Amino acid sequence: YGTRDVDTKGKRYNGREGSTQVYCERSSNAQIATQTPTFDRSTAVNMGGFLGSGGINGVGLDGMVFLAVDRSGGSTNNNIYMLASVVPNGRSTTDVMFVRSTDGGLTFSAPKKVNDDVVNPSKWHWFGTFSVAPNGRLDAVWYDTRNAANNTDSQLFDSWSTDAGVTWVPNVAVSNSFNP
Repeated sequence: YGTRDVDTKGKRYNGREGSTQVYCERSSNAQIATQTPTFDRSTAVNMGGFLGSGGINGVGLDGMVFLAVDRSGGSTNNNIYMLASVVPNGRSTTDVMFVRSTDGGLTFSAPKKVNDDVVNPSKWHWFGTFSVAPNGRLDAVWYDTRNAANNTDSQLFDSWSTDAGVTWVPNVAVSNSFNP
């Protein structure tokens, strides 16, 4: 349950879930075609909760771990970013959480909640994903039940960051409500 990306130096990073923990793993030799990639670093990452299943998506996951590397060439070049819809401790529903590494995956920032609605333990913010634009801008989208009286009908929400995920613009609903 994860994704991978490559930095400008050819290092490959995997963001993945273990049995109870999220990890960022690095291969420093993946760019060498004659070698089998080996992973020389595995960093446990605090995403502010755990990946859940069932709940809003009765037949599968509520989200996955997404990892992307900034290849903008600017001051945030080679930053590693991770985003996932996770179940925070003490809750049964999900929030979209984000972390970043500025040191090649050795350490990560504290988790930051991207969905900006007030904490409501019955609302879902699920299947969060994101990308890094060529200029380093981060764009995140997810399904969200914040406006649903039945806590099932969802809308696609959007937010973005131009400062490496330190701050995110106010969330915007970009779809009509639908029954997933």
